Amino acid sequence: MKKPLLVSLLFLVTLGIALWALGVFDRLSPTPDTPAVTPGSPTTGPTGLTPSGEPKDEPEPDFPPLPTEVRVLVLGDTPRSFTSWLFQLWENQPHLLWQAWYSGAVPEGVATHHPSLPAFTAPPTAADFEGAAVLVIGGIDPSSIPADTWKRVADRVRAGTLGLLVLPEFRFCKALAEEPSLRAVLPVTGLKPVSAVEAGSRRIHGVYETAQTFRATEAGLAHTATRFTDYPKWNKKIWELTSVGPARWATKFCAPVEGVAPGASTLVELDAPDGRVPAIVVTDGAPQRVIWLGGFHDLAWDSREGFEAYRNTRSIQRMQGLSHRWMAWLARAL
Repeated sequence: MKKPLLVSLLFLVTLGIALWALGVFDRLSPTPDTPAVTPGSPTTGPTGLTPSGEPKDEPEPDFPPLPTEVRVLVLGDTPRSFTSWLFQLWENQPHLLWQAWYSGAVPEGVATHHPSLPAFTAPPTAADFEGAAVLVIGGIDPSSIPADTWKRVADRVRAGTLGLLVLPEFRFCKALAEEPSLRAVLPVTGLKPVSAVEAGSRRIHGVYETAQTFRATEAGLAHTATRFTDYPKWNKKIWELTSVGPARWATKFCAPVEGVAPGASTLVELDAPDGRVPAIVVTDGAPQRVIWLGGFHDLAWDSREGFEAYRNTRSIQRMQGLSHRWMAWLARAL
């Protein structure tokens, strides 16, 4: 028994060292210097794709109105920089209310709820889950939530009464994809383990030595959840701009999806060395709505290397627009 145990421990240590060396861990804790978002009043753009009348300059992001209050429940093991930033983006959107529950410790001063809602002092109850219109699953061990709760979540997703946004990170992404109830509603068929591609290899599934950029598919350019604007030419150009320049969106980790589920669509892909990797995948069936969002919460940022994603004003505005659309679409306001 001792020899297999030692071999397993050695592998885990080696994996940890490899991930650390590639900088994956650098982005797992809250980033205190993430800028506050202070945009002007939300604007609304055209209600559909328009074949003509494109503006000369890049249009401001569209913010489709939310007709009623949308309550969002966020689950995670610890506060992450990306989810904490989403809360800042959402603060400027009327009717979008959120509460976050973390299974681990929460550092003092970290926001955990919308000002109009109370903080969780205990794990969410069944009533908390029932009251949410959108559920956001961050990096959390699915076993920390009762199996019956996941079953009810899946039932509501299938019924169209709950939108689901999944932010798969490297520790629990495979476990989430394999949770029996969630597996039935997720838009992916499974994940490769975030481990060495083969014995003795330094390459790890989903981890890249250099940051990789994103590209929208034809379906993604048309889908309302991944449109920066309803002007089609500008929408395509903005997606192209996100892969170039100092504010480009690039990541060293994207959950290694094995396949896309029947009826699901890949809206955004990662331009990886070994081929396209699904990054944003949606289930857009009637009536369920699910977004699998891989890679965007681990964007590379290093001023020495020229990366300024999410620190650049235009980049912030673009993500604010997208994040609002995700919530509006999942809440069936779009």
